[in-house]
Amino acid sequence: MSNPAAKVNLERFNAFVDERKKQGDWEDYTLPNRLDLNKKMIARECEFDRKRITENSKIRAKYEDVKADLIAKGILIEDIRTPSEQHSAKATTGKSSVDKRMLKKSQETNAALEEQLYKTTKELEETKTKLKRLTAIEDYLLATGRL
Repeated sequence: MSNPAAKVNLERFNAFVDERKKQGDWEDYTLPNRLDLNKKMIARECEFDRKRITENSKIRAKYEDVKADLIAKGILIEDIRTPSEQHSAKATTGKSSVDKRMLKKSQETNAALEEQLYKTTKELEETKTKLKRLTAIEDYLLATGRL
């Protein structure tokens, strides 16, 4: 390794792996489907970019060894899907995340509109009450001849 930063990154990753082995908390770093580890989370812990895991050949090799070990221990599940099935699953996941974001935005807009409707309705009720009172005063003034 001629790049000193790559060497530092490898050392950080090795230290991370050693610490996880001591702690035994690999479940915290698995994806929800348990098919792989959360590379973004691992990279954040190691204080380097996520791409270092896949682009640095020594880190990638160590990562694959760790992944194989976790599959053997039953912490991860081996992905037996074909590459095309994996790709379509990723596309579906991406689409569903967009749908979730759109749904969340719609829910936030809906909540804001409901709040505005509530305030406007309350204001309208107060205005109707005030109008009733002023109409009664006007009727009284007309009846007594003061208006």
